[in-house]
Amino acid sequence: MQPDGPIAREALDAQAILSRRWIMRTNKIRPTMTARGWWIAGVVLLAAGMSRGALANPDLGKSWSTKIANAKERFVVLSAFSQKAVLDRETGLVWERSPSTNVSTWLEAMGDCYSRIVGDRLGWRLPTIEELASLIDPTQSSPPLLPRGHPFTNVQSGGQLYWASTSLFSTPFKAFAMKPSDGTVGVNIKALREGLVWCVRGGYGHSPDVLSE
Repeated sequence: MQPDGPIAREALDAQAILSRRWIMRTNKIRPTMTARGWWIAGVVLLAAGMSRGALANPDLGKSWSTKIANAKERFVVLSAFSQKAVLDRETGLVWERSPSTNVSTWLEAMGDCYSRIVGDRLGWRLPTIEELASLIDPTQSSPPLLPRGHPFTNVQSGGQLYWASTSLFSTPFKAFAMKPSDGTVGVNIKALREGLVWCVRGGYGHSPDVLSE
C-alpha cells in the first residue's frame, strides 16, 4: 500500500531522486526537487544514518554519561596507533597523545588537524569546545588540570590557549579556546597566531560556522 498525502508523496520523490542525486541537462547540473522535498530528504537520510549507527554500535551517544575516576582505566594508549594516540573511554574520542607545541591561527589549526597523520591514520579534526573541556579535571590543582595519572605529554601548562573548532555565533571572527593551565574557557580572534592545536578523532564534531578569518 502506497502512502498518501502531499508530504508522503514528496518523501517518495525525495528517495527516488536522491538515488541519482542530480540529473544532467544541457551540460548543466540542476537540482530536481523543491526546497521542501530536499528538507524531507535530509530528514530521511539523517534518520537512516542514525538508525544504522545505533544498530552498528548500540552504545553510540551513551559514553558521555559515563564517569571514570581512575585515569588509568579511563585513558587507553593505543598500540595500533604506535602509542601516539589515546582513547578516552568516558567520551569515546581518540586524542593525540602528544599535541603540537606550535602556535597558529584558528584557520591554520583547522587545516593542520585535517591533514594530520597520527599512527598512520588521517581523519583528525579540531575538537569542539565541549570536547576539549571534557579533558579538564576541575578537582586538580596543579596545571595542566588533566586527570591525575593521564598519559598525555607536551600539554602546555603556562596559560597557553588551545583552539576549539566552535565559533562564537554573535561574533564569527572569534572562536572559543581553552587554557589547560586552569581550565578556563574563553574566546579569541581567529586571525591571531596565538593558539595551540590538539587534534581529536571520532565523534561527530560539527562544521564551523565561518571558515574565513
